[in-house]
Amino acid sequence: MAGGPAGGAAGEPAEAARLPEFVFVTVENRHSSDVVVTLVHNGQSSRLGLVPGSSSTTLQFPGRYIASAASLQLSARAIGGNGSYTTGQFVVQPGQGVTLSLESQLPRSSFSVF
Repeated sequence: MAGGPAGGAAGEPAEAARLPEFVFVTVENRHSSDVVVTLVHNGQSSRLGLVPGSSSTTLQFPGRYIASAASLQLSARAIGGNGSYTTGQFVVQPGQGVTLSLESQLPRSSFSVF
C-alpha cells in the first residue's frame, strides 16, 4: 500500500494547512490626518484600509499572503497632506501579528511583528 504525501489534501503542503485565515495589523495613528495603509506583497500593493486621525484600529490581510510572499512591507500615506512611512521588509509566521505605530511626523513611525 503506497502512502500519500504528508499534509492536508492531496498535493497540498503541510504548511498551507496551518496558515491562518487572516493576519491582523493593529494600527495606532497619532497623526492628525487620516492615513491609508497598504500592504506590498509579491510586488503588488493591496489597500488594507483607512485609519482616522488620532485613533487606533485593527486591519487584516489574507493569511495566504504570508505563504506566497518572501517578504512583506506596509506603507502609510496621509490623506490631504504630505508625509508617508514605509516599513522595512518583514516576514510573518503563522500565529504572528503586526503592530504599526504612526507618529505625528510619519517618517518617525515604527512597526513590530509579534
